[in-house]
Amino acid sequence: DRKLAVINERFGSDLKRFAWAKHPAREAWLASGGLESALPALTDSAMSALRAHAGRPTGLAAPGSPLSTITRRYVGDWARKAFAGPVGMLFADGE
Repeated sequence: DRKLAVINERFGSDLKRFAWAKHPAREAWLASGGLESALPALTDSAMSALRAHAGRPTGLAAPGSPLSTITRRYVGDWARKAFAGPVGMLFADGE
């Protein structure tokens, strides 16, 4: 029953840049229990690598995956931030 507005940091991390920050419905959304979070940015090259290989990002970030070491590291950092942010907010117990 959670409501979550997600800002994609691929388009910037400053909430004020997004129309949502000034939208009249935002205050009502937040007052009604709506949540906000940010999805961390993922580079084009890392996204292309994920699309080229089947599997979950967390699995593709693990040693032995077909991704390069630096791409595995970047994807792993992105996945941890996503799970700490919007994904964790949606699926956290007791909130």
